[in-house]
Amino acid sequence: MAMVCCEYHGAPKGLKHHYVAAVKPLGYPNGAILCCRGRCENAGLVWLNEEDKANYDGGERAMVIWGMSVKVKVV
Repeated sequence: MAMVCCEYHGAPKGLKHHYVAAVKPLGYPNGAILCCRGRCENAGLVWLNEEDKANYDGGERAMVIWGMSVKVKVV
């Protein structure tokens, strides 16, 4: 599952997923997607794990964000 963090905070570090690439959500950096870290209000990048990256490379542009009931359209 993808996660959203800003460029400053970088790739999320987790035990279950290894995030390998970041993509810009539609409208970045003026979109409504913000970093998931604490009170950070920087524009968020969508960080992809290996499976998400393979799907992205195959043309998938609707990403499910971990822990949120939303989908993010990425370019």
